Amino acid sequence: MPHDVYAVTQTAVWPLGALEDNGFAILRYTGGQVAAFHTSWTQWKNLFSLEVFGEAGSLVVEGLGRSYGEESLTIAHRAPEGGAPGTERIVYDGLDTSWRDEWEDFVAGLLDGRRYLGDAADGLVAMETLAALYRSARAGVPVPYAG
Repeated sequence: MPHDVYAVTQTAVWPLGALEDNGFAILRYTGGQVAAFHTSWTQWKNLFSLEVFGEAGSLVVEGLGRSYGEESLTIAHRAPEGGAPGTERIVYDGLDTSWRDEWEDFVAGLLDGRRYLGDAADGLVAMETLAALYRSARAGVPVPYAG
């Protein structure tokens, strides 16, 4: 869970009343890690990009198929001596079974009494994080995570 969060929301294009069409978030963790998110209804071409950077390199997941483009994973291995990292790009062009897999996990959890891949506690953390982000957006300053 984050230590503190900062968010900015805006309604830049769509007349959504009290809803935003863009949200920007920064989450800071006690170990020094930082995560940044942007979600938008004003990105004119569907886009999915998840980037994770670390000491040894990075992972970039792009696309969700269909209008979101080709699904791919790019793995970059940091060159300790400096310079451009070595990269490997893997394209996934198979059938997307994620919805089926999630449903099967849910049903198996019900029938077997085991923990789901994402359970109610995970959902609660997600909702507490969103509540903290909205508090920050209203206040215009970073706020402590109060989960």
